[in-house]
Amino acid sequence: MSIFSRIFGTGGFQNDPIPHLQSILPTAAATKIQGGSLPVLKSDKLILKKGEDCHYVDVGAVITDRKHYQSGRRGASVRVAKGWTVHSGSVTSVPVTTYEVTKGILFITNKRIVFVAQKHGFSQKISSLTAMTLYDDGLVLQFNGTAQRIVLPSAFIAKKVIELLT
Repeated sequence: MSIFSRIFGTGGFQNDPIPHLQSILPTAAATKIQGGSLPVLKSDKLILKKGEDCHYVDVGAVITDRKHYQSGRRGASVRVAKGWTVHSGSVTSVPVTTYEVTKGILFITNKRIVFVAQKHGFSQKISSLTAMTLYDDGLVLQFNGTAQRIVLPSAFIAKKVIELLT
């Protein structure tokens, strides 16, 4: 089952907003990960700390909720007499949740999970990861009180890297 199917029920979106993601993970690294060992990858975008090695890098997209309220107004005015008008009306607010998809690059090091993007990027320690759920098209990573929904071209490989690190 995909992340979007899980969020939106069996129907999903009418117009599918999931971007087509072309993997940038080297084939040799993917093969090594599937074999049970971790490759050491070089990256010019991620600043590594002392003793930190990058084991996974791939394109991804983070799904975030955007909540707002839509309001509607109804009402009428009736003139009873000169200078006398009766007004009645109501205002209703309905909560609306939309989903925003932000493309970026996911890095997994031996110490952190980092998503680099112009918007909704994050960096979390591996030790603060409390739960992980694999879907056909991505992962949901639970860090203490926040969940990150990430669409990936090779989600099962990312999950394998995290399992090898924990």
